[in-house]
Amino acid sequence: MGPVPPPGEFLRVELERRGWGQAELAKVVGRPLPTINEIIQGKRAILPEMAVALGAAFGTGALLWLQRESAYRLSLVEQSDPETRARARLFDFAPVKDMERRGWITPRRKAHDLEAALCRFFHVPSLEAPLRLTASARQPLVADEFTVSQRAWLFRAAQLAAMLHTRPFHPEGLEAGLASLRKLASSAEGVRHVPRVPAELGVRLVVVEPLPRTRLDGAAFWLQDDQPVIVLSLRYDRIDWFWHTLAHELSHIRHGDKRSVDANLVGESRSEPLN
Repeated sequence: MGPVPPPGEFLRVELERRGWGQAELAKVVGRPLPTINEIIQGKRAILPEMAVALGAAFGTGALLWLQRESAYRLSLVEQSDPETRARARLFDFAPVKDMERRGWITPRRKAHDLEAALCRFFHVPSLEAPLRLTASARQPLVADEFTVSQRAWLFRAAQLAAMLHTRPFHPEGLEAGLASLRKLASSAEGVRHVPRVPAELGVRLVVVEPLPRTRLDGAAFWLQDDQPVIVLSLRYDRIDWFWHTLAHELSHIRHGDKRSVDANLVGESRSEPLN
C-alpha cells in the first residue's frame, strides 16, 4: 500500500474551497478549535461522531471521512504480518488449543516454536512432509482421510500405544483369546481385567479422550505389521458402549484391516444400556 494522505489534507482543501479557517470550522461543527487543529495535523483520529459532523458541514456524508481515516491509519501499519500468517497456518494444520489444553504439546508464543512442537508430535521433519500414523512405510497417513482433530487424536493414541509392552501378536492366538473377553463381558466387574487380556494377545489397548467435535468412538490400526492397536475414546459412560466398541475394533484386527476410525457405533440417542 502506497502513502495515503491524512484526512487533514482533505479538510484543508474543503476549507480553502469555502474560504473558511479552522476557527470557522470549529464553530460550524461545534467542536473546540484545538480538536480541529489536531485532526488537520494528523494527531487526532476522526471518530464516528466527528465524521457525522464533518459530513453534515461539507455535505459529503459521514462514511467518506471514516473511510479516509481508516485508509490513513491502515497505511501506517506494517501490512505483511508474517507471524500471524504463520500461526494461522499452524492452527489450520492441527487443533492447537485443544492439544495444549491436554498437555500433548507445550504452549508456545512464537510460530516457529509452535511449528517445531507440532513436528515433534507428528514425528516429521517439517509439516509439509507426509504424515505416517504407523511405523510401517507401507501405511502412510493420508491427511485428507481425517479431520485435523481426528488426526491428532490418532497420533496421540499411537504415542501411548508405542510405550506399552505386550506379548507377540499371532492371529491364531487372537481367535483363541476372544473367549476370555466374552467371559469378562458377562459381569460388570469384568471390565477391570480387560486391559490384561488384549496385552496377552499382543494387542495394545489405549484410551484417549476425544477432542471436541470429533465424536469418535474408537479406532484400530497397526504400529507395525505385528503390532495392532485399539484406541477407545470412552465418550459415553456406558458399559454397553464399551463392549460394543471394543468388539467392533477387535473385528478390524481379526480381519487385518490396516486402519479404521469409527464414530456413532452405538448411537447418541441411546441413554440406557443395551439388553
